[in-house]
Formats: sequence, C-alpha cells, structure tokens
Amino acid sequence: MITDDARFVAGHYRSLDLSGLRAESVEVTRCRFEDVRLAGSRLDGVAISDTALDRCDLANVTVGNGSLVTSTLTESRLTGLSWTSGHMRDVEFTGCRADLAGFRFARLAKVRFRECQMRGADFQNADLRGAVFTGCDLSGAQFSSAQLEGARFVDCALHDVRGVTSMRGAIVRTDDVLSLAHSLAAALGIRIE
Repeated sequence: MITDDARFVAGHYRSLDLSGLRAESVEVTRCRFEDVRLAGSRLDGVAISDTALDRCDLANVTVGNGSLVTSTLTESRLTGLSWTSGHMRDVEFTGCRADLAGFRFARLAKVRFRECQMRGADFQNADLRGAVFTGCDLSGAQFSSAQLEGARFVDCALHDVRGVTSMRGAIVRTDDVLSLAHSLAAALGIRIE
C-alpha cells in the first residue's frame, strides 16, 4: 500500500489497480511500472526519478508540486492529468493519450513529447523552453503566458491553439505553420475568407 512519505527504490510493478490513491511526499526511484492504474489519484509532492511507466493509466491524476526527472512514459493514458506548479526534466512521453492534460505553471525542461494525442492540453504559464513536440496533436491546446523560447514543434497539429501570441521564440516547421494560420490570424484580428 502506498502511504504518505513512502519510498520505492528499484522495484518492478505490474498489473496493479491503485485507482483513487491519496498520498503525499512519495518518492519513486529507478522503478518500472507496467499496466498500473492510478486513475483519479492525488499525489502531492511526489518525486519520481529514473523511472519507466509503460501502458499505465494516469487519467485524472492530480499532482501538485511534483517532480519527474530522467523518466519515460510510453503508451500511457494521461487524459485529464493535472501536473500543477511542479517540474519535469529529461522526460520523454511516447505514444501517450494526454487530451485535456494540464501543466499550468509547471517547468518542463528538456521534455520530449512524441506521437502524443494532446487535444485541449493546458500549458498556461508553463515554462516550455527547450521542449520538443514531434508528431503530436495539440489542437485546441492552451499556451497563454507560457514561455516557449526554443521549444520545437515538428509534424504537429496546431489547429485552434489558444494563447498563440505566447509562442514567441518557438520553432515551428514550415508544414506546421498552416495549422497555426487561423489562430495567428484571429490573434491579430485578421479575418480569413
């Protein structure tokens, strides 16, 4: 059972249902989670490092002031995840479903999203400098007041992005600019017929 202040080091956890868990200040280091369900859990102050989460269900998980470092999330469900005011560094998300995920006020340094569904994701006031999005669907994502200098968008769907004027300094591939056109035009008061 996971309780407040619990520590997990070098463990391998498979096919567990921990949905609805409530715990604070949990520390996870050098672990592997496969097919683990944490849906609807609240994990404040969680510190995760050198950990792999494969095919896990983190839908509607709420994390406040958490840290995620040198870790990977592969083919996991992150729909409605709320990672607020925490930080991530050297993290790779691959093939994840992260629609409506929220990263408000979070610092995401050297974070890579590959082939992720992120429709309506919320990056308001997030520090995304140096983040890389490759092959992601970010339609309807919120970037208001985000810091995006040096962030890269490659082969991404960027339709109806909100807060597009905060994308100053971001690097967008030529092919991706067309999906941004309507959002940019609307932000500048240009009407497209």
